[in-house]
Amino acid sequence: MNTNPIYRQTFLNHFKLAGFLFMGMFSLIALTIILHTQANAFENNYGENSFPLVIIILCILFLPSVYLHCEYILVNWKLTVQLTDSDLIIKKKGSVQRVPLSSIKEVILFKARNYDSGLKTLHFVRYYYGRVILHNNESIVLTRLLGSTIDRELFYSLNVPVDHRPSFFNSTLLNWKD
Repeated sequence: MNTNPIYRQTFLNHFKLAGFLFMGMFSLIALTIILHTQANAFENNYGENSFPLVIIILCILFLPSVYLHCEYILVNWKLTVQLTDSDLIIKKKGSVQRVPLSSIKEVILFKARNYDSGLKTLHFVRYYYGRVILHNNESIVLTRLLGSTIDRELFYSLNVPVDHRPSFFNSTLLNWKD
């Protein structure tokens, strides 16, 4: 019986990460409708001009999260990862790569400094990823969409150094420096 967890993108992982995003967007849109309705009911103008303000707030608060979510989907599209006693098995689009644990040099974890403290002020702080660096300097990017606790369950289980690099915006394209 195989008890090693398998990490992959699932609807539940997407919902755990983006659920708050959708709730926030719907709340702001509902607030806009309420303000607009109240303005019409009381013949005031304060709600008439609220729509552009809400659009600006939506863009500032939620577009970074939408960007990161789309980027993480593309980075780990059709990727499955499983940790065994001796290998890290990576399946991507039909091909299987077995990475011996002895060939892993380190993991670089790009995660917000305040993520583990429980204080997540902006939604995109919830997005993080790790780069598994091999001894031949190849890297494998594993994002939070593969599992909500992939950092604790996988990265720290590899028995290699984990270099935590706090960053504000955890884009796989913007944070990587040779």
